[in-house]
This record gives sequence, C-alpha cells and structure tokens, in this order.
Amino acid sequence: MVDVGFTQAWFKDEGRFVKKSLRVAQQLRYKYLIALEGNDIASGLKWMLFSDSVVLMPAVKVATWALEGTLQPFVHYIPLKPDGSDLLQMVRWARSNDGKVREISRRATLFMYDFLFHPDAASDNAEVRSILVKRYEAGVRLKGAPRAC
Repeated sequence: MVDVGFTQAWFKDEGRFVKKSLRVAQQLRYKYLIALEGNDIASGLKWMLFSDSVVLMPAVKVATWALEGTLQPFVHYIPLKPDGSDLLQMVRWARSNDGKVREISRRATLFMYDFLFHPDAASDNAEVRSILVKRYEAGVRLKGAPRAC
C-alpha cells in the first residue's frame, strides 16, 4: 500500500531501507505524496501542493516565505502524527474518501496558485523579502562592519 524508503543512508544499518530516488515527474504519477521535514522545511512541499496529488504530512514546524504555517489539516493536506505512525490509517481514510481528497488537493493547488500568480503576489513577495532582509540584518553583524542606519 505504501512504498517508501531513504534516498541515502547515513548509518550502516539504514542501508537496507535505501531506494533509488525519483524525479519530480515520476512522483507526480502518484495520487498521494508524503512531505516530511528534515533539518528544516520539507523541500518538496511547494511543488507537491501545486500538483494534482494530495499531500500527507505532519503539521508544519518550520515555515518560510511561502507561509506554510497557514496550511490547514483536511483543508490543504491530510495530517499525519509527528512520527508518521498513522500513515497507513490516513492512506486508508484517503482511499475511502476520494471526493474529500480531490477537494483537499484542489484547495492546496489553489493555495500555491494564489501565492505565486495572484495579481498582488509580486509586491507581496517583495515586501516579505524586504522584511526578511531587515530581520537578517538585525540578527547578524559581521565583525568590523558598520552598523546600518
């Protein structure tokens, strides 16, 4: 029912769980996609939300300029427990609720579409970048560098 694995192993014992990685185009053939955060964001989350697939994932812990923290369970994605222990249960739920799953996928795609292509998206993104730069500058000061006014 679920075919998952690691694309690389860091420890000797994990080698048996390593599988060949799939390109995005190959992953788009699947109805359900799993997004997991690692050291920070789930790097593929944005394209997954924009696909016609539905995303299964734990609640977002790390948000970026894409406002992932505003995503809502059963609205934009199918929620998983932080440890993923309910994955099979949620896949079964998805398989028996196809209409709801299609609606979740549609809303996720719309979320990303609005974020990227809404008429105000360019100015909104520029404002977010400006805020991020100011926060970065406030938190980082190179030794010997003059202070910003």
